[in-house]
Amino acid sequence: MDPSSKKFPRLSFLRRTPAQSRGERRVLQIVAGAESLLRTTPFDEITIEQIAKRARVEVGSIYFFFTDRTSIYYSLIELEYRDSFAAFEPSELEISLPLLEYLPILRRRLTKVWDQHAKALHDLYFAYRAHAPMKALLNEFNAKAHQQMLLRVASELHHLSPTRQEALARLINHALQTGFGEEPPLTKSKVMAYRKEWFAMLLCYIEDLKR
Repeated sequence: MDPSSKKFPRLSFLRRTPAQSRGERRVLQIVAGAESLLRTTPFDEITIEQIAKRARVEVGSIYFFFTDRTSIYYSLIELEYRDSFAAFEPSELEISLPLLEYLPILRRRLTKVWDQHAKALHDLYFAYRAHAPMKALLNEFNAKAHQQMLLRVASELHHLSPTRQEALARLINHALQTGFGEEPPLTKSKVMAYRKEWFAMLLCYIEDLKR
C-alpha cells in the first residue's frame, strides 16, 4: 500500500473523515504502518506507539482519525475488501471478452490482491472475521461480487434458467476464492494446487454449458 499513489477510498471506521489531501495521506500512512508491522509482529502485540513510529506520525494524529487500534485493523481489512471488489470491475477491453477468457484474467487479478495482503492480514482476518462490522463488510463484498458475476453469466448463458444462472454465479465466485481463506496447516503449495484444479474443473463445466 503506497500512501502517495493510492486514491483515498471510502473507510467506515474512521473517527473523522479527512477534509484535505494531507489528512488523507496521513490516514493511509497510518494504515500502511500497521500493515507493515503485521508482517513481522503478532497483531495483539502491536501498540499505537509502534504504529505511529512505523507510519512516521505523531500518536495524536492516530487518535485524531482513529478511535483505537481495532479501528485501524478494521480499516486495513476494509481496504483489502475494497481492493478485491475493484478487481471485479472489468476494463473496457474485458467487457467484451467471453466468460471463459475473462475468468482466468479475473482470477489472476484477485490472486495478486490477496497475495499482496496475505502475510500481514491472514491471522488478523481469522481473529476479527466474527466481529459484526467484519461480517457486514464480507456480506457487502459477496453481494456486490455476486451481482457483477450474475450479469456476466446472464448475458452469455441466457439459455439457462434464472435459478441456474444464480447458482452458477455463486459457484464461480466461490471457486475464485477457494483456498484464499484456508488455515495455516495447508501449505501455500497445496493451496495453489487445490485452487488450480478446482478452477480448471469449473472452466470445463462452463464450456460444456455453452454447447
